[in-house]
Amino acid sequence: MFIGQPKLDSKLNNLTLDNLPQSLILLGDRGCGKHTLCSMIAQKLNMETIVLDNKLESEDIDEIVNRPYPTLYIIDSTGISPKFQNSLLKNIEEPSIGSYFIILCERTNSLLPTLVNRCQQWAFQTYSTETLSQFIKKDDSKEIILKLASTPGQVLEYQEYPLQEMIDLSNNILDRISTASFSMLLTITDRIAFKNEKDKFNLPIFLKLFRLVVLDKIRDNKDIKFVLIYNELVGLETKLSNTISQTRTFENFLEKIWEVSR
Repeated sequence: MFIGQPKLDSKLNNLTLDNLPQSLILLGDRGCGKHTLCSMIAQKLNMETIVLDNKLESEDIDEIVNRPYPTLYIIDSTGISPKFQNSLLKNIEEPSIGSYFIILCERTNSLLPTLVNRCQQWAFQTYSTETLSQFIKKDDSKEIILKLASTPGQVLEYQEYPLQEMIDLSNNILDRISTASFSMLLTITDRIAFKNEKDKFNLPIFLKLFRLVVLDKIRDNKDIKFVLIYNELVGLETKLSNTISQTRTFENFLEKIWEVSR
């Protein structure tokens, strides 16, 4: 049984090799259960699973998918190049017997339109608060997690981090930024993990919490500086994903919110 997804659960229960689409897009937010559903499909239909990614050349894909027995090929759309998608397209347009392709995707705009048009789409529904609550083990962080998470995978991930400490730091920044020196503000960078540093705060999660705290400040204080700080937050995630140095980009952000708060 697939918890919180009655439509997909119904599809899974009625699934056979005869009605499984040979090319399928699973559409849903990070952590919604796309990989889990692939595993359940493969187990139900007794299929081998093979992951295809950018490391494979066109001739490699042709060789791999030329198999006489039912095989489920899984493609995570994150970061796959147009060249790879075009190589994949040929096999999806004319799939060999026993070849089934599932593309895992958060947004179809990351895929070529020709690829999207040749695939059925199964979309994950929005998880209810009640369903997400079933995955929470720490009641003291339940309220915070439910504000952040939209999928079970995100709920499980957030429980691994010191969320209250991040909130406390966010409040400390916003309460003191008007009087703090810029050099003092820059010390915050030392507490953020820009690499795989287990003893520091995860940057994307910290920024989500920081955004929540800023919104609370706007609601409670009606102070223009918090509106200006929020405006600087907007678009920061895109800047961080496109920059060579996340550390420098984050420091630039700190400089801007320090300036607008003066």
